[in-house]
Amino acid sequence: MNGGSVQNLGLASGGINAGYDWGADGIIRIGSNSGLQQVPATGGAPSALTRLQTGEAAHGMPTLLPGGRGILFAVGGAQNPRIAVASLNGADRKNLVAPGTGPRYAPTGHLIYAMAGTLFAVPFDVNTLTVANNAAPVLQGVLQTAVGFPYYSFSNTGTLVYVSGTAGIRRNLVWVGRDGSEQMVPAPVHEYDWPRLSSDGKRIAVEIAGQTWTYDTTRDSLTRITFDGTQNDAPTWSPDGTRIAVRSNREGAPASIFWQMADGSGGQERLSTSTQVSDTPMSFSPDGQLLAFFRTDPKTQRDIWIASVKDHTRTAFLGTPATEGAPRFSPDGKWVAYVSDESGRPEIYVQPYPRGGGKWQISTDGASSRSGTRTAANCSIASRTR
Repeated sequence: MNGGSVQNLGLASGGINAGYDWGADGIIRIGSNSGLQQVPATGGAPSALTRLQTGEAAHGMPTLLPGGRGILFAVGGAQNPRIAVASLNGADRKNLVAPGTGPRYAPTGHLIYAMAGTLFAVPFDVNTLTVANNAAPVLQGVLQTAVGFPYYSFSNTGTLVYVSGTAGIRRNLVWVGRDGSEQMVPAPVHEYDWPRLSSDGKRIAVEIAGQTWTYDTTRDSLTRITFDGTQNDAPTWSPDGTRIAVRSNREGAPASIFWQMADGSGGQERLSTSTQVSDTPMSFSPDGQLLAFFRTDPKTQRDIWIASVKDHTRTAFLGTPATEGAPRFSPDGKWVAYVSDESGRPEIYVQPYPRGGGKWQISTDGASSRSGTRTAANCSIASRTR
């Protein structure tokens, strides 16, 4: 390795998921929320390798099989993970193992995969692309993140390298000023994700290991407010700070949107219903009557919808072959800002609400949205890995 300048190979659409594989054929396969994508190692426009099927949220952690016989990859996420294999043109796909994630092929002729911090091995025929039925645990205590990514890999000679641990990635909450200055929030270290500020800037809703909690900055207290299901994330405050909407699988997969009182009292009320795809809340209108969310769809990737909290009706706002997401209402409720990759890479757009009057691209060199942050006054709240 002689160093040198960084080369931009191309920008994958749909949001990067965990993992990539650089094959001996000079092609890099990339996991994303739109399915596996591929790009030449010399650079170029990424192209689709696999497509999401009904009920799937992402394809990730690809690994090329010897001789280019196919590609292993993880399907879904931490809630319903499974392992599939496909040919290098994306065809002839079939599922191999469920549940499981983080597939790797070992030179011993085994498919290795992870589940809940344990590695399993099952005999795997690379010619017929089939597995036996006698999977066995081979190593415990492998670090695996809250979204399912396991930290291990094999060398070409069969040497295993891994990171030990039983907890997800632990982070501090940090105030970040508009000038880039940082100040640590005096909250305990946890597996924080999706931090969101209340409108008064005094409370933070955040996901910790699949559950939603609130942190009161004035009292220095952390309170859990969800208890059902294994996925309660993407907390979104109502404008008056009395309620929080979350993406939850408390009534089974796929995840839908529920909201409840921010102090944890009372029950949960369902705001979206979908039997095939997942919904993620993003932004309330200023009057609190509408909720903008994105829906993951295997045919159109991600689309933007609007839900009424009064009668629970849902209306499609933007659905194209491109991937749209991260919708945000403007302070006057007359505009919606969002991310779209319709130009070939993610950019920020604004569009009038309700529909009409065209749209405007407001970024020029690629842009995205960190879905776990929200601005309040002159600061935003972010989670930082420790």
